[in-house]
Amino acid sequence: MGQSVKKGDVLAYVVPSSGAIERSNQASALAELRAARSLVEKRLARLQELSDTVPRKDIEAAQSGTQQP
Repeated sequence: MGQSVKKGDVLAYVVPSSGAIERSNQASALAELRAARSLVEKRLARLQELSDTVPRKDIEAAQSGTQQP
């Protein structure tokens, strides 16, 4: 209390509250989501290649699965 603070001084350290198991689970979930997104993007590309024979609603459904909020 009462000490001067200068630019660049460390005021606090932030320590993650999640444990190693939680971080591992989060990393695993992220990898699964990335893989799923990759599959959806590949499916969309394939449907777009076949746009003359695939119903437009199927292409639009695939497109909605690749959009990020």
